Amino acid sequence: MNILFLTKYYAPSEGGIERYSHLLCTGLVQRRHNVEVIAFSDENSEARTEIVDGVTVHRLKRHINLARAPLSLTLPARLRQATADCDVVHLNFPNPWMELMYLALHPQIPTVLSYHSDILRKHPFQRIYMPFAHRLFQRVSAVIASSPAYAASSELLTRFGHLCHTIPYPVDIDRMQAVQDGEIAAARKRHGRFVLFCGRLVHYKGIEYLVEAISQLNDVRLVIAGTGPEQAKCRQAIVSLGLEDRVDLVGKIDDDELKALYHACECFVLPSISRAESFGIVLAEAMACGRPVISTDIGSGTSHINIDGETGYVVPPRDAKALAAAIARVVGDVDIQRQLGSSARRRAETSFGTDTILDQTIQLYDEIVADDRQTGASARSLG
Repeated sequence: MNILFLTKYYAPSEGGIERYSHLLCTGLVQRRHNVEVIAFSDENSEARTEIVDGVTVHRLKRHINLARAPLSLTLPARLRQATADCDVVHLNFPNPWMELMYLALHPQIPTVLSYHSDILRKHPFQRIYMPFAHRLFQRVSAVIASSPAYAASSELLTRFGHLCHTIPYPVDIDRMQAVQDGEIAAARKRHGRFVLFCGRLVHYKGIEYLVEAISQLNDVRLVIAGTGPEQAKCRQAIVSLGLEDRVDLVGKIDDDELKALYHACECFVLPSISRAESFGIVLAEAMACGRPVISTDIGSGTSHINIDGETGYVVPPRDAKALAAAIARVVGDVDIQRQLGSSARRRAETSFGTDTILDQTIQLYDEIVADDRQTGASARSLG
């Protein structure tokens, strides 16, 4: 099958959607499908075509950003060329410029749309964009939602519920579990008994509530891995609470370092405060490493991944006291860590493994291609 995958950025660019795209496209190629990706280049980078883990990636030069959405003047020609010989188009929403050009080209090709997040930020451009988004949903063959919770609570997804299929983000289980004992021991020696957060330091992550929760606990350390626009604010909160000796800001780290931290921590905490955290793939990664997780109930995929009392604990958002209480239940209690961690690992392996997600995605591709052929055959017979 020839698959055209349209996304905003692609590996090695970092982020949840980029990780999803990379795992999915690489897995499809390994199963002998042909995959072409069209994405935007990093800022100030020139256009180029390259092979990334067997996937052909066309990176388009960004000419302008409008409301944080990249635009490229070369997209129409590249899209027209790529759609000439593909069986399935796979869109990733939201990605306004890519979607508008897709609508303008109007290819008669079965199309899947992965819905990653509602558009939560208010912007004048949104009033113009949303009517086109509705037209896009009327055009596509199927929509992938990452969790039942998000599908049921998103205004746009509920309007087009008949198109929705729930397929979570994938986790490379084997990669997450491939870590040396010495690496885990070194992380514990460096950081002591600690809880872990990793992710971009942005406002919706709620990191300030986690820092406050740590201030309410004795002898518990916190490791924060990641960078972002809230980094200075986070550091200021650490200093103001006198936690310089108990909170380690380790910044950007590579995958091997992250795996060691996942395995070494007492538990993983994702204290997000809004539905901008649409899935929370880091929860599933920590679970694959056999660690209990603590998350917040924000009406998104986080509570689909983490089952309260089974794989960890779910607490209200913006509640440092509740976070502290949940952390206290796990830290230092080996039996609780073993019980929750074993359940977490099993859930990650059975529900979020790459092979499982690939099976579900390929089945959806096959279904929409078969429906398209049947519709075409019916139209020809009527004609």
